[in-house]
Amino acid sequence: MPMLIMRRAPARTLRPRGTELDTLRRLNVPLNVTEDAEGYTLTALVPGLTPETIEIQLDARTLTIGGELRWPKPAEGSHERLRELPEGRFERSISFAFPIDGAAAQATYTNGVLTLRLPKAEAARSRRIAVTEGEAILQ
Repeated sequence: MPMLIMRRAPARTLRPRGTELDTLRRLNVPLNVTEDAEGYTLTALVPGLTPETIEIQLDARTLTIGGELRWPKPAEGSHERLRELPEGRFERSISFAFPIDGAAAQATYTNGVLTLRLPKAEAARSRRIAVTEGEAILQ
């Protein structure tokens, strides 16, 4: 029985894809960000990495997630016929409305999902101001 072969633009599928623009297109890091009174929770989909290969940089209000995704080379004697899995260096930055307390930030990585808990800096958190009875200013 003949093997089924996908016929999606074979010239494009079999050509090398090493350009920087193509790498950026293929290595999109989708994010979800939620905010509450205490801070932000960021969830990023970064499958194929390990905690050691994920780079996280925080500068006051800007968070940058980066890394490099590499797949094993084909075994000797085998021929790569289709390559759709993204590979290469990626970086994604996001800016927040309030400064982040970097010392209290936490990151976990489970099953290809990176979760960051980013508390707002103490000065940026909202506070309730108590009103007390006093003398009338206006007469």
